[in-house]
Amino acid sequence: MSATTLYVPCEVIRVRVTYGYGEGLSPIELVMLGAVCQRPDGVAVEELLTLFRLGERVTLDLLGDLLRRGYVVVDFGTAMVRPAPGIGPMQLGALRGAERSKATVDLMVDRLVGAVFPVEEGRRRSGDYRFEVPAPLNAHEDRITEAQLLAVLDRAFERDQLRRKEKRLPGRTPRVIAAHLAPDHLGSTGELRWLPVDVTVREDEATNLLRFAVTDRRLTVAQRALAESRLGQLVADQSDSRFAQALRGCVDRTFTEPPTLPELLSRFNRQTAAAGHAKAGTRIQRHQDLRADYESIANELRALRDAEIEATAVGGRERHDELVAQLVADAHQQIVLVCPTLHYDVLMRYFPLLEAALGRGVQVVLIWGDGREAELPSKVRTALSSLQWRNDGSDLSRLLSSTMPSRLNAALVVADDREALVTGYHFLRRDEIGLQQVGLHVRAPHAGPCLPIESLLLWARRTLQHQYGQLMLVRHDEFDPVPVGAPARVTDAAPRWPESEAPAPGPPPEGETDELTASQVKLWAEQWQNAAARLAQLVAGRTLPRVRLVEDAAHRELLWDALRRPGRRLVLGGFLAHPDALDPRLLTAIDERASAGRRISLVYHRSTASGTGRDAHGSLQGLGGATPVTAERRPTNARVLVTDDRAVVGSFDFVGSSGRTGARYREKAELGLEVVGRQVVDDIARLLGIEVVESEAPVASEQAPAVELSAAGRLLGAVANLPADDRAGVVVAHLTGNAEDWQLLEDLHHVDAPDEILRVAAAAMLRRDQRRNTPTAQRWMHWLAGEAWHRGAFVEAALLRSAVVDPVLRPRTKVTAVAAARRGPRVGSALIDAWSDDLASAEHQALAVLAAVDLLLADGQPAVLSNLVDNDVPDLLPLFELVEPWADLVTLTTRYWKSTSGPLPLRVINADNAGTDRRQVLDSAWQSLGTAVDQCRNARLGFKLASRHLFGTHGVYHAIVDAVADRNVDAVREWVGGAGGVDAQEQFSAAEREAAGLRKPTPVARTQPYVDRMRRIQDAAGALLRCHDEEVGEAQDLRADVARVFARQLHHLWPRLRQASVDGPESIVIETALDDLALVQRWGST
Repeated sequence: MSATTLYVPCEVIRVRVTYGYGEGLSPIELVMLGAVCQRPDGVAVEELLTLFRLGERVTLDLLGDLLRRGYVVVDFGTAMVRPAPGIGPMQLGALRGAERSKATVDLMVDRLVGAVFPVEEGRRRSGDYRFEVPAPLNAHEDRITEAQLLAVLDRAFERDQLRRKEKRLPGRTPRVIAAHLAPDHLGSTGELRWLPVDVTVREDEATNLLRFAVTDRRLTVAQRALAESRLGQLVADQSDSRFAQALRGCVDRTFTEPPTLPELLSRFNRQTAAAGHAKAGTRIQRHQDLRADYESIANELRALRDAEIEATAVGGRERHDELVAQLVADAHQQIVLVCPTLHYDVLMRYFPLLEAALGRGVQVVLIWGDGREAELPSKVRTALSSLQWRNDGSDLSRLLSSTMPSRLNAALVVADDREALVTGYHFLRRDEIGLQQVGLHVRAPHAGPCLPIESLLLWARRTLQHQYGQLMLVRHDEFDPVPVGAPARVTDAAPRWPESEAPAPGPPPEGETDELTASQVKLWAEQWQNAAARLAQLVAGRTLPRVRLVEDAAHRELLWDALRRPGRRLVLGGFLAHPDALDPRLLTAIDERASAGRRISLVYHRSTASGTGRDAHGSLQGLGGATPVTAERRPTNARVLVTDDRAVVGSFDFVGSSGRTGARYREKAELGLEVVGRQVVDDIARLLGIEVVESEAPVASEQAPAVELSAAGRLLGAVANLPADDRAGVVVAHLTGNAEDWQLLEDLHHVDAPDEILRVAAAAMLRRDQRRNTPTAQRWMHWLAGEAWHRGAFVEAALLRSAVVDPVLRPRTKVTAVAAARRGPRVGSALIDAWSDDLASAEHQALAVLAAVDLLLADGQPAVLSNLVDNDVPDLLPLFELVEPWADLVTLTTRYWKSTSGPLPLRVINADNAGTDRRQVLDSAWQSLGTAVDQCRNARLGFKLASRHLFGTHGVYHAIVDAVADRNVDAVREWVGGAGGVDAQEQFSAAEREAAGLRKPTPVARTQPYVDRMRRIQDAAGALLRCHDEEVGEAQDLRADVARVFARQLHHLWPRLRQASVDGPESIVIETALDDLALVQRWGST
């Protein structure tokens, strides 16, 4: 995938930061507080001044820090200092440092999603003006929380701490205690920076809208999802802008969806399992790669946990009214009511509850308006005014309601930040009696912040479009503020989740592997494996449903995603089935999914577009073929999208809204919640009257199992740096000889250990354990047979396969026996034994190819040829049931055999494939013989008399000189059969005796160089005769012409043979046989 860099505008903000130093008390604080603790009744300040002689200013500052931290108590009347309750000499080691300092730091907050970054990550100018995100000034209206500031500052100071350690800078390490916006700056400093963010852009073929995948890992999973949604909305709203046009030019046609959490876990398990045999020099990079994947999984887990909520499907008008009343009555600090239309008589049903809520100090937020021209009825305005001014107007209550419409179609109730109801039912409007309503009631699963409900409150504040929005309570700390006087931050808070429950190990040693380093590396690898197993357990333990906010046109995108995603059911619900929404593209997609077997249902109240005369109901008839689409008209206003384990519930009419986007001021705000959780989704389907099929148990193989790999790690570490020839003994030595070895074997296989290690371990286990019929032994016997089969060791494969009990497991025993006997003296017998009526198609092809190739290549192997002919293999060939192109190969083989009654002339084929003219070879042989003769005759080695005797008129080498001069093969043959066949050393000794008379013979070591030259003449003469005889034999081979015709036909058939596929393991032996036949094909191509 190719990434595009966008530039997001960021406002620079000024932050006041409070620092602490170190992890414990400083030495001077420890000494001072220790002295105070020794005197529980108190010590005078004057005594402390003289005791340590630090000076008045330093001593008073030190006492002030201890007093602010609550470690000491000062009696200002008597100037006595006492230890605070619970502080004693035994507690000093657990106390944090008391010193504090303050500073001002610049950060920046982006206008797209409100994320906070260090100002150094922004640029003063964007890299390309075309890709500047046109985020409006009010795009980020969410108040910046202290948690956001602290998270960014903590990461910045962690990096600074690492830098200080690397450079070995002196001084104590500061830590962030608290942070808040500077009082004189609650908005922007006026400075603007640009944050580069990498995204991948693709175009949705169904809607022609741009879809985004943010790949920048500085953003959390939730922030990336929000950025993707807002970028899509920006481009849809401003489709003709320069920004949108530039992005359309960057569409990635090779876009693939990012990996899901199960896919990330599976990959992480594989990588951690293989971490133990990372080579020296690569471990740090491997550790960084594992750390990056670990952080990705941790981020996904945090997003999973943050999105979790308790969710209940709500059905029926009466249940909705009861729940709205309950939420208003249960609210403690704020109740938010969002409804497009307010009718007086319906509002008055809730009037006493609202009045009671205001009376107990609950803030009431009322958001309304279904269009730009909407107005409140006069009675409703009067009623709201009576609520807003209570107690004869002497008390301004907290009723927040805009006088202007908010242009929305959503219905929402939020009680504090604990509960909410999202529905398509307009609960403050007189509605048609008897319509089915469906909503989703969500509750915070714990006492802490609940991000899904916070996102609903943030949406409500943006939608209010009034200054009252800034008075709304949105964040959890606003509902449950820190008491006055309490510390702004608990400095000894628990580590971040899930890192606290599945900690990542530190970096491994990077040196060469000695005994200590190997132990450290193995420990590091096992820690990564334990972290991977723990992360998998944490994922499996998340059982609550999870939800996310869906706005506006994103509903339509989810509809198309649901159509693309495989599944068994799809339910679309709404009030009005509109022809514009059910356009031809959507109907075609629905028809294709239904035809593929997916159960699709559409439920709606009406199906005729007002003023158009078009009825969408008829267009749904006949869709789906064998699995017809169910289109049902009934009294319903259930605006839902339901799949197997996901549902979207809210205000968007999935069968009536086309999802077209344009200028935002023309559109009504739509709101929904996407809930993921099989039980609650099934409950929603039941409310719609859809039959629910019980889900199958999850497939365990989707997630890599967490296994203990210590023994496997030790074994792999032991053989990692050994030569291949020395590994077998080490592998066998690590086997203990008990049942645990089978688990070791499984662990080795799990981490994809090399086959040569698995082969040795499995063979050793099977040799030790005589119980060959157990399932484990049989499975590894089959693995060994398959491994030998795939590497072409067919004899081993046949022996191992014969020990596997399963008779139908392929390759079957009869096929492995033929493969083992190929090109041998028993191949014909094996072929006859393998022939039977129950052969599979692939076995027919394999046996026929083996028989044909062995018949063709049996030249020079009389035992093989005799066994093939005696067992009538040539007559057996046409009986195989073959498909193309194997039938053509057998036909060519049969035709050739009938013409020659013998195999191919391999000597002729090999000679021609050598690519050399035989005359040139013979000429070269004559030249080699002539050179050997000249070098021996003219040798100046001090043996003139012997040489003259050997090559003289009556010498034994005179005949070869004349034969070379005349190029007389017969003379050479006669000389080789006579004098040339005698040992050269004997010939030289005899010549020396005859030439020198009774002279003492020369030592052998002295005559060796000359004798070697004589032997070269003999060798060259023999090579000349062999070359000449081969040429004569080839010219006299009567099969050559017919064989050339066969080879040319095979050459034309060869591409089809190589490209033909055979299902099953028999393809391995077919490929091997074709490799043997390749020399004939090459001959036919010349």
